[in-house]
Amino acid sequence: MKWMKLKIDQLVHAEYNPRKDLKAGDPEFEKIRNSVMEFGYCEPIICNSDYTIVGGHQRAKVLEALGYDEVDCVIVDVNKSKEKALNIAPTKLQESGTLKHWLHY
Repeated sequence: MKWMKLKIDQLVHAEYNPRKDLKAGDPEFEKIRNSVMEFGYCEPIICNSDYTIVGGHQRAKVLEALGYDEVDCVIVDVNKSKEKALNIAPTKLQESGTLKHWLHY
């Protein structure tokens, strides 16, 4: 795992990403945008070694819309099946409300 600053146009959005493809005006998009505007960009995008986004698809969309050219990324090096599991599992846990509980233990 390593940290890198990448051009936002280098990031590859995973086709299997279970999250909604946010657009400006969507409530979740606006919530993320408002958070970035108020607190800054505090959470890196997680990418595989080929720059496929593993975590942070929605943040990447918002940051791009806000005019960010580069973003901080944590780069992992996992095979594609682990990449998909790493992307989908936390998303499903978060949507079910289980992730919040899971993170506290």
